[in-house]
Amino acid sequence: MAKTPPKYGVVIQPRGNDSSLDKLLVTVTLESPQRKELQSLCLFMATADDPPHRYSESNTSATDASGRLDVTFSTADDGSIDVVVSRDTVGDVVLLLEVTPAAIDELTSPMISTELHRDQGGLIGVGSWFLPHVPYRDVSTCHVEWDLSLAAPNTTASWSFGEGPQRTTQTGSDNLLLSSVFMVGPIASYQTEATPAAGNSSSTPRKGDQAPRIYSFGELPACFQLLQKAAAPIFFYARSIFENPECIMKIYIRKIPRGFSGHNFASCFMISYSDLDKPRHDAELIRYMSHEMTHNWAYLGNEPDGYQNMWFIEGIADFYALYLPIMAGVKGSKYFCQTLDEFLIIYYTSPYLRTPLRQVPNDSNGILVSYRRGFMYFLLLDAQLRAAAESRGESAQDQIAVHSTIMSICHKHWNEGGTNSAFWRETLYATLGKDTVDAGLRDMMDGKVLEPHPDLTFPVAGKTVRLKRCEQAMVELGFSDKSFGTRVIKGLVPGSKAQLAGMQNGDRLLYSPSLSSCRMDPDRPFWFVSQRGNTKMHGEYCPRSSTTVPSYRTEILD
Repeated sequence: MAKTPPKYGVVIQPRGNDSSLDKLLVTVTLESPQRKELQSLCLFMATADDPPHRYSESNTSATDASGRLDVTFSTADDGSIDVVVSRDTVGDVVLLLEVTPAAIDELTSPMISTELHRDQGGLIGVGSWFLPHVPYRDVSTCHVEWDLSLAAPNTTASWSFGEGPQRTTQTGSDNLLLSSVFMVGPIASYQTEATPAAGNSSSTPRKGDQAPRIYSFGELPACFQLLQKAAAPIFFYARSIFENPECIMKIYIRKIPRGFSGHNFASCFMISYSDLDKPRHDAELIRYMSHEMTHNWAYLGNEPDGYQNMWFIEGIADFYALYLPIMAGVKGSKYFCQTLDEFLIIYYTSPYLRTPLRQVPNDSNGILVSYRRGFMYFLLLDAQLRAAAESRGESAQDQIAVHSTIMSICHKHWNEGGTNSAFWRETLYATLGKDTVDAGLRDMMDGKVLEPHPDLTFPVAGKTVRLKRCEQAMVELGFSDKSFGTRVIKGLVPGSKAQLAGMQNGDRLLYSPSLSSCRMDPDRPFWFVSQRGNTKMHGEYCPRSSTTVPSYRTEILD
């Protein structure tokens, strides 16, 4: 009889008053960890975006079968916290953690996605910010329950794999907990419509299937109501082609002081927005949703030297974001052209267009380079595979030619792990040849400009779309793009449009669209709210220069 994996139990008790919650008391029970004196009990891991909650002896206590267990906290350079026991443990270890939400304002980066945030009277965050990773343990029986006894009557709770106060259980690595979203407070939930898209059986739910559900604090903003109709058919179609029929999906909506962004987590994704930053149009919202959904399945592991293959992870998510809404029957050729045009603009106008990918800095201009360069690689690779299929007399219309290769990667990742770019190339050799495959990936990584074949066309929802050569104006902010990180204006160019709009060096940049959103939309003005002393100022200007670069745009032929 197989031995049951050791327990990792979590009980979360929200605290606050009738109008809002202000902290969580979290009890973590680790079944018989069997630690020796001065050995690590657990770790609170830092992510690429932010360190974990600040734990110390003042907001944490530990006990085991022998009573009080003294622990010490050691913080690494990256912010990770190692919890070390002062003696040998006896039996189960219970940690009591006091978790207070992070302080956020308009200067907080919208890319920070894991912190526990206050939101309209409730709390929402990700497990990795406040729950520990348990070393020396591959699999756990993870229990989660909510204690709402001290919360206001309208308080409800949700996490990636469960609803309400009752205990829910998942078996797997503790990453199930660390990569889950936890939400508690006056939650409003919305069932998406599980109606299949016209003429598409793959977007039809099976009997008993659970359609995606949307969670937000307060009324769902009008700009997100499209998710109620579009999420289910796209999800059911994606789940079908990725051969994952048991997958579930939740959508969490979080309001933040500034920014609009999406982040994928375990069996869910979270969209963050502010009053000033929302989807520019329906296509942008559908693209974000489809991109984040794809992260549930398509993944490529790191290189032997630790390099993370973001060109694959984000590029393939962009690629499926272009096609999934169309193949699910939710969108048509207009969506395809609008989305592809924006991707093409941001790729060809990038200041790092020819920079080797490993050398691209992680600044406001570089943050999306791996996304769009990876996307262009997959767009052109898919065309190559489509042409190869047609040369063999196979039909490759209205399908993603690269999908079977992606599924080879998925199956190896799910069953064995150990995927990397070498394995990716090997899966393509039989179809395209080693020299062609190696050169294609090398060109993308080295910064060679990726150009479509002049005769390239795309079959899209009964239409034929081609790419037409054009000239595209470069972005010219008129101040240093490093100001987006510091939120203080610097490097202002004398006589620039930014200066004429009222900017001065030293102003605090409170609100503005992201640089990438301006680069995607050539007609979008750059608006800003800045502060000088106690005075707030509003301004707007066109952030385009007279310098143009060769690019492409879509054209529907019939």
